[in-house]
Amino acid sequence: MERVSPAALYCLLKLNQAGYRAYLVGGCVRDLLRGVSPHDYDLCTNAPPQEICSVFSNEKTVLTGLRHGTVTVFHDGEPFEITTFRTEGGYSDGRHPDKVSFTQSLTEDLSRRDFTMNAIAWHPSDGLIDPFYGEEAICRKRISCVGDPLLRFEEDALRMLRAIRFECCLGFSIDPSTASAIQDKAGRIKEISRERIREELSKILLSERAFEGASRLLFFLGKEIFEVATPPLPSNAILNHLSCCEPLRYAAFLLESDQPENLLRSLRCSSALVRSVLTILRAVHTDYPTDKKGARMLRRDAGADTLSAAELIDILRQDHGMGARVVSSIERGEPVSLAELAVSGADLIQAGIPAGRHIGTILTSLLELVIEAPERNEKNFLLRKARKINPFA
Repeated sequence: MERVSPAALYCLLKLNQAGYRAYLVGGCVRDLLRGVSPHDYDLCTNAPPQEICSVFSNEKTVLTGLRHGTVTVFHDGEPFEITTFRTEGGYSDGRHPDKVSFTQSLTEDLSRRDFTMNAIAWHPSDGLIDPFYGEEAICRKRISCVGDPLLRFEEDALRMLRAIRFECCLGFSIDPSTASAIQDKAGRIKEISRERIREELSKILLSERAFEGASRLLFFLGKEIFEVATPPLPSNAILNHLSCCEPLRYAAFLLESDQPENLLRSLRCSSALVRSVLTILRAVHTDYPTDKKGARMLRRDAGADTLSAAELIDILRQDHGMGARVVSSIERGEPVSLAELAVSGADLIQAGIPAGRHIGTILTSLLELVIEAPERNEKNFLLRKARKINPFA
């Protein structure tokens, strides 16, 4: 375990020096065994929450989940979640335990976890504590529940989505008995908040194997997650070839859906994400000319999402020209919005055109001329054109 963070070791040894047992646990151990540096570290200990705070009295501590025995300790600016060994009982809401009891048994604590690969603890003196053969599962790249998978998913339905996310993000495969249990318990996913479902879906769509993950999600849980209209998966693996950009990946995922806005809003996506995805989709479904003018038209319609739309268009057309033309247009500073016109509404009024709604119509017409030929974006030329367009002339 050469990659272990010195700050994580500090937290372990600090608890040991105070007379408590403590271990790294969960995803950080899994990642270390895979040869990957963890993004964060979780610890478990037999110290009660109040004692954890006492041990780290010189550090910043936050009672993240006192009822569940979790304290977040900040050391060298790095957060560490430290949780007291515990057992759990009853999951009436299909997500959270009704009762949590602290225990002195590390094995009991590990037995409540979701997958065997996440039920491994480690200490520099004791090495791996692996009662459920999680290391073997990691070597075999297999996702298996701890104990009875039906019970694990009955306790917490979100674990089904996590299994699919781990499968695509880690490149593992779901054990047949675990996969069967997901199919049996799929209906329980409706008990999970839409926000938590969206979080897992986003992680899947932003992974390197997004197409495979989305395929598996739709196969196992599509009808339960997308009750109104399950989106058809794009006919090829374009998801995997796109930049790791959330609006772009969602647009590709919903490319062939006839209700993208309803699906996004059903997942409680932010208004900003909904706007971006719909803008990209509108641009992608527009048949732009394959020339410089087409690039300017795309910039006009897609705005801040232009490059994302261009990337998707290129892949769909199997033509990597639109993106390059868009970049060239941006570099040349070609005007594609009313704000970039060489004339404003005030200029038109000053030139003798009466104020009114038609001012906007005239400016829009001038913009079309400029998109056709950017060199026309010259004040005197546009004013002459405006006088001809003026309905009161």
